[in-house]
Amino acid sequence: VLLPAAEDAKGSPPPLVVWIHGGPHWRAIDTLQVDEAEALAAEGYAVFLPQYRGSSGYSEAYALASRGDLGGADARDVLAGVDKVIAAGLADSSRMAVAGASYGGYLANWLVATTDRFRAAVSIAGIFDLTHDYSTSDYSAWETQYLGAPPWESPELYRERSPLTHAAAIEAPVLILHGLEDETSFFTNSKGLYRALTELGRTTELVLYPREGHGLFEPAHRVDAMHRILDWLDRWVAPGERSGPVHVAGRSVRAPDGSVTLTPMGHAVRREYAGVRPAHGRVFLEVSLLLRAEEGGPGLIRLLPCGTSSDVVLTDEHGDLYRPVGVPLTTQEQPVLFSGRGALEAWAGEE
Repeated sequence: VLLPAAEDAKGSPPPLVVWIHGGPHWRAIDTLQVDEAEALAAEGYAVFLPQYRGSSGYSEAYALASRGDLGGADARDVLAGVDKVIAAGLADSSRMAVAGASYGGYLANWLVATTDRFRAAVSIAGIFDLTHDYSTSDYSAWETQYLGAPPWESPELYRERSPLTHAAAIEAPVLILHGLEDETSFFTNSKGLYRALTELGRTTELVLYPREGHGLFEPAHRVDAMHRILDWLDRWVAPGERSGPVHVAGRSVRAPDGSVTLTPMGHAVRREYAGVRPAHGRVFLEVSLLLRAEEGGPGLIRLLPCGTSSDVVLTDEHGDLYRPVGVPLTTQEQPVLFSGRGALEAWAGEE
C-alpha cells in the first residue's frame, strides 16, 4: 500500500486506487520505480497493489493456483485485500477505483462487471472476451494454459469468465487505453468493451495509441495516459478534492478545422535570461509547444512569435491574456530572450 505524503493528509482516509499487476504470473515490487502507483500516491490517492493468487514470488503452487479459475479466487483475493486496507483505516471505502494493465486490465473489467464496489475503472490493454482474445492474440497458449482447453472444448468456461458476458452489470465509468500494435491482447478487446458500454449508455472513453504494443512506452504517450487517468479519477472518484496545477503537458488541441494540432510539451519558470529580468513580482514562464500540420492541412506554418500581434497567447483561469515577450534561445551556453519583429516559418515535410 502506498499512501500520500503525510503533509497531504487531511484527517480523513484518502480515496483508494486498486492497481492490479498483469500476468497474472507477475508481481508488484516493493521498490521505488517512478511508475503509476507512485504518481497516483503523489497526487493524493492511496494505492493498493495486491499480490493475488497466481502472482509470482511465493511458491509454484501459489503461482498455479488461479489456473482454471480466472476471475474467481484471484478476484476474491483482491477484494479481501481491499477489505483489509479499509479495516486498517488507510483508505475511504466510499471512494475507490480499480485499474490495471494486461491481466490487470482483465481483472479491472471483471471486478466492475461483477461487483458494485468501485466508482470508476481504468482498463489498459485488458481482455474483454476470452474467446476473441484466444483467436487474435499471438499468445493464444495463454488461454489454454489458464483455462485448460481451447474455446471449442470449453465454450461455457470461456463465456462464464469473460467480462463481456457480464457487461450489462457495469455501472462504473470506465477509461480504456490500448496500443494499436498490441499483438498480445489485441486492441479489439478494448474496442469491444467500448462498444458494449456505449450501447448500454454507460460512461466510457477509449484512447488508442499509435505505434504502441502491449503497454505504453513512448514518453509522450505515458504522460498523456497518466494525465487522462488522473483526470478520470478526479472526476469520478474524488471530484473537487485534489488541489494542484492543471496538467496540460502532452495533451493535444486541434484547430477547429482539424488542419493543425498544438501540443504543450512542458514548461519551466525562469527568473532571468542572461541578466534580463521581468518586472518586480513577476517571472518568465517558458512554454515548449509542438505544432503539427495534419494531413490535408497547410503546407506552411507561419507564426508571429511575440509582441501585441503574436499568434500564440496564454490565458489564466480568469480569462486574462498573456502574450509572449520573446522566444528563448541558447547562445554560447547562455539562455537569452529573442524579441522584436519577425516570423517563424516551417514547411510541411517528413521532418
